[in-house]
Amino acid sequence: VEAGQLDRAAVLAANLLEVAERHGFDIWRLRAAFLEAVVGGLAALDGDDVDKAKATAHIATVTMLLDEMRTREVNMYSTFYDAVLGRLFIAAGQVEQAGAHLSAGLTLAQDTEMHFYDSELLRLRAQTHTDRSAIQADLRAALELARRQGAALFELRAALDDFESGGESARAALVAAVGRVPAESSMRDVARARTVLKQTNG
Repeated sequence: VEAGQLDRAAVLAANLLEVAERHGFDIWRLRAAFLEAVVGGLAALDGDDVDKAKATAHIATVTMLLDEMRTREVNMYSTFYDAVLGRLFIAAGQVEQAGAHLSAGLTLAQDTEMHFYDSELLRLRAQTHTDRSAIQADLRAALELARRQGAALFELRAALDDFESGGESARAALVAAVGRVPAESSMRDVARARTVLKQTNG
């Protein structure tokens, strides 16, 4: 999913669902259904022209599954799903709802000490702000946290958003983030960052 290989992710989610159903593993069946919904939702966002109607339909499914997970107190990795839901809300133009879910994910992370996805939650929440200082605060926090955690991909995403938002003052951080990614990487985020740096190199 993080690599953008959504076709492969869909196959793996379907395989997981089949195994979970065959052996009666209810929690893993729920996780597999959630992963299928996530992949479908992200696929709806994968392109230049996002279909808001499709994004809204996926919001309903992901929200229902996340509510079920929270009801069962199955919180492991669930902040990842908060981030996906935030992305869907943003794509659907429902920015306030996006901000609320992303903040809820950060609160859960604080309560459970499950901080593996905080950088992405912060980066995405920056997209829900209108105040420049709030945008910068979330992006810088996302960048610094990803760097401390050694999460090179998340650092790159935060640095790229910061550069596109703040301009030349953020160039050094983006160059450093690109430098921490393997040179042979063909991931979409990496290619986009390299292209942006090349196009804006004065």
